[in-house]
Amino acid sequence: MTLENLKQITDDYFMVDISNKSRKAHLIKCRFLFYHTAYRLFPAETLSSLGRFLNQDHATVLHALKELPYIINYDTRFASLLDGYYKMIGLSDGDEQNIKVMDYDEIKQNKRKLI
Repeated sequence: MTLENLKQITDDYFMVDISNKSRKAHLIKCRFLFYHTAYRLFPAETLSSLGRFLNQDHATVLHALKELPYIINYDTRFASLLDGYYKMIGLSDGDEQNIKVMDYDEIKQNKRKLI
């Protein structure tokens, strides 16, 4: 699996183009989910490199990591789509339950463990 593959799966599953610069809520949620999943699948990637992949910066990725758990709790329709999405990318059942609120220090600590 590569970032390009993950992007293609995300685009196909949600029938959107997450590299589109639109600020529509559905696109933003899909982008946030992409960033969160990429952060989990590719832990050696920096926040900057994940952001650059979709022409965003590291702060956007950091914001996505912090906000996605709240979005999933608030938008039950979007949350209901996650099972199928995670099955498409090959994550085992129950992995979507690992989406939790992360603060900046926790994200930095996770990256330090890899170095």
